[in-house]
Amino acid sequence: MSGVKWVLGGLLVLALSWPVGAAASDCSLISDSDQRYFCRAKSSGSTSDCSLISDSDLRYMCRAVVGNSSSDCSLISDSDLRYACRAQAGGSSSDCSLVSDSDQRYFCRARASGSTSDCSLISDSDMRYHCRAVVGKSSSDCSLISDSDLRYRCRSEVGN
Repeated sequence: MSGVKWVLGGLLVLALSWPVGAAASDCSLISDSDQRYFCRAKSSGSTSDCSLISDSDLRYMCRAVVGNSSSDCSLISDSDLRYACRAQAGGSSSDCSLVSDSDQRYFCRARASGSTSDCSLISDSDMRYHCRAVVGKSSSDCSLISDSDLRYRCRSEVGN
């Protein structure tokens, strides 16, 4: 996977994952500043930290998801992130089917449906554990994640 797609994919997973009001305890442990600000915004339920995010697509996603308004989604240049944004920010969950990356699409569908069945279709093991933990609201899968930033995000999202 190319570096740009990996970064966008990571941003997409991040954006799909956090419920507004997630526990903030692990946000400070996240090394990537954009992801840390997104975590803090979702934890507080306030868009003020969204303005600190340097990546414009993630900043728009943050404002849309935390502010619960899909209007900022249309400003996102990456199509996968835009579709996921619309699905999560009050749009239609059918937007998940438009996400081109299969792992991201399965995560989006699992998040939109609230069912972990699509998580099992995700080929990347860290993303699969993350999906099962977040959608199933169970922290046990967080400990199986090898990437430390993703593990911290997972614990913050699940609240443990």
